[in-house]
Amino acid sequence: MRALIGNKRGFVLVGTISIAIIGASVIAGYFTMSLNEYKLSQCTFKLQAAMNLAEVGLELGMAQRRRKRQPARHERCSRLCSFRRQVEGF
Repeated sequence: MRALIGNKRGFVLVGTISIAIIGASVIAGYFTMSLNEYKLSQCTFKLQAAMNLAEVGLELGMAQRRRKRQPARHERCSRLCSFRRQVEGF
């Protein structure tokens, strides 16, 4: 029994292994945390891209609907030119 208590090499080995296990668990936790953060940032990026695409689609649809209500540009220009001719007496 005294031989086991007097042997300090075994205690150093146990301490080294426990420190290595603690260090490995800290590194694994940091890796897991950074991986989750990466996944969250990718999800947020894709969500923002989808929102931007939807907003552009709505704006294009509204612009097209506005164009259908208004006469074509050349028609407006010809109306303006004819109005100017009437006013100026041509």
